[in-house]
Amino acid sequence: MPPMDYKNTVKVRVDSRFTDAELEKVQGAIKTWNEWSTPEFKRDFYEVEVTDITSGEEPNSISDCGFIGSSTGQFSIIRETSADRWKSMDLTSANPGVTVRCRAGEKLSKQVVIINPNYVNASQLQSVLLHELGHSTGLDHSCLQNGGRDDFAGCLKLADDHPYKKAVMYPVLSVFVNSQNGTSGPQIKEALQENDEGRAKCLYSVAPDLYD
Repeated sequence: MPPMDYKNTVKVRVDSRFTDAELEKVQGAIKTWNEWSTPEFKRDFYEVEVTDITSGEEPNSISDCGFIGSSTGQFSIIRETSADRWKSMDLTSANPGVTVRCRAGEKLSKQVVIINPNYVNASQLQSVLLHELGHSTGLDHSCLQNGGRDDFAGCLKLADDHPYKKAVMYPVLSVFVNSQNGTSGPQIKEALQENDEGRAKCLYSVAPDLYD
């Protein structure tokens, strides 16, 4: 995935239809990515603007790049709760979030993040948002869910403590896990891991070649 144009802080237009509790999770996920970017780039990656979103800003499918209102300097996080709309985009209840990224050659041209809070446990919403913001930053999954290939490791048979599996960008967030201290419940990933941070740093080491 191509990185964003890293030279300027990117405006994140957050859908005003998010509830106050959901908006707090959005802001928490953005804060986590900014806490990584500030020491790396001496500034925040993202700044938030809560605003009304028009229908034309949402793509009709995960491969549709005809949506409006996004550019390399900004993108939207849209709240979508219509089951029919979700299905029309070829998404299911197993996909509570999606990031649609479009490119012009090797550069990112525009992108949008869409979240369906109806399809995620409220306690996991910030984890989902942190993952989708990883995609908007330019990160792919930490491994391929259905096997691997020569240039992309597979997720199958990874130990629970493997860096790829611990990463925020691991492709699966479990609805129910048993922790080492004997408690159980939804899996929470609200902190970037070494794998996430290392891959992001590597990605942005090549950004000047794309956007200078």
